[in-house]
Amino acid sequence: MFYITSDLHYSLDRQGDAATRALADAANRLGTPEDVLCLAGDIGADQDSIEACLELFAAFPGAKCAVAGNHDIWSEAGEDSWSRLNRLSDIFRLHGFHALEDGSLVHQGWGICGTMGWYDYSFRDDINVPDEAYRTKIYPGSGDMWGDALHVNWPYTDEGVCNRLARKLKADLTELKTERVFVVMHHLPLKNLLVHPRILVPRNWRFLNAFLGSEEFGRILRADPRVRCVASGHIHLNRTKRLGDQLYLTVGSDYERKQLVAYNGKNIEYLNF
Repeated sequence: MFYITSDLHYSLDRQGDAATRALADAANRLGTPEDVLCLAGDIGADQDSIEACLELFAAFPGAKCAVAGNHDIWSEAGEDSWSRLNRLSDIFRLHGFHALEDGSLVHQGWGICGTMGWYDYSFRDDINVPDEAYRTKIYPGSGDMWGDALHVNWPYTDEGVCNRLARKLKADLTELKTERVFVVMHHLPLKNLLVHPRILVPRNWRFLNAFLGSEEFGRILRADPRVRCVASGHIHLNRTKRLGDQLYLTVGSDYERKQLVAYNGKNIEYLNF
């Protein structure tokens, strides 16, 4: 069984923290040595809260793996976000989690790989917004801003980060020799996991949705028939999409309520806290 959760945002909301602790208690109780726990990013507000959140799952008896979310790599004290992403791998390992950004995991016949993912504006809608607005992440005329604009400090462009992480995911898939693969991401690999029809989404949110993922990851995953399930977070909504034999799902955790998704290789079950 795979147990997947995301967007725990530990230490940001008192009600959310209580829900996270209840979720961790349930995962620790339900898990067996044959199971895998997957954290799909946005774990905590800073290093201390990330570590405190990881420790909640210390008693989980199976394998544990994690990827970072965009909030997890918000820079602190001048550290660039690429360095922070690399340092998170050390933090994950220190608390007993396999850092999927560093390489794949094989457990009970499954290959498990993952990445934080990122965005290259391929989720953008045709709403007549200039390219520069996507680079600044500010919606023209309103001041609506994507938080990464203030807190993410990359040494590369967004497209450059996306390309590097996509190439690493593809290499990890190539190295896996298992017949079945499970993938963990924070950002979305498919635009059609977003709310549709798009015309029903307010125009400013259609702009901000460009920062939710990249179609490049979807192209890589759809090209590998061994991929059975791809789990993501980030959008705080529970969404599913089946493409042939592949299941794409998102975890419905938000700041106050948390969700644990159980996947047995065929079916999914949702536990809400």
